Amino acid sequence: PKALRYVVTTSDGKSVLARSTHPTQFVGASIADTRFYTDGNSTERPDLDGTTRLFAQAVVPGTGWRVYAGLDRSVALAESGRLFDRELLLIAAALLIVLAATAVVQRRIARPIVRLSEAVRHGGQGAPAVAAGAPAEVVDLADSFGELVTSLRAAEQEASAAAETYRKLFDNHPQPMLIYDRHTLEVFEVNEAAEKHYG
Repeated sequence: PKALRYVVTTSDGKSVLARSTHPTQFVGASIADTRFYTDGNSTERPDLDGTTRLFAQAVVPGTGWRVYAGLDRSVALAESGRLFDRELLLIAAALLIVLAATAVVQRRIARPIVRLSEAVRHGGQGAPAVAAGAPAEVVDLADSFGELVTSLRAAEQEASAAAETYRKLFDNHPQPMLIYDRHTLEVFEVNEAAEKHYG
């Protein structure tokens, strides 16, 4: 910032070698009895003219001179406030991007999966079709599920037809037939011929 004030001191920090404002007043002066020197470990302290500033310091290699850069607290906070506002704006933009991405994922992936889940719960009957814009994997999964449901229905019809054929053969067979447990000899089923023959 333009409002920075510089002070250069000797390596022990007791004498001023240079100052950015009012140099003639302070250059060569001893500052050992000022708060600038006595508050040397504090970041916030009074400048040589008594104005409280936030200071940072560095040592010049080879000479040991200390260079102090000070800034009025209000200016420093204004700079940090602008930085905070910019960072907050970036965070808000990132959050909006994440929310938009979540909405896209919801629309493109989650909804088709929910519809597919409904189809599974209803056994493939009366369930809504997966949306055309769904990812290829979800569409393939829905197609595979549809083929599985069709195969299961066909197998169920075949099993039902086979059971009906067996039932007719069993019931109408002219010889007595029994279905029983070999270990307990408990009878589960008999045909009409067995009822007539054994009573």
